[in-house]
Amino acid sequence: MRRTLRRLRIRLVRRVTRQIRLELKQLERQTDLTLD
Repeated sequence: MRRTLRRLRIRLVRRVTRQIRLELKQLERQTDLTLD
């Protein structure tokens, strides 16, 4: 049980970090546009 829970948690964390990175990239693009 613990092993599976651990795996699920890792998967969740990876998904969340991926989303955050995508959002950060979009924010960077927006700031770049405003700077221009």
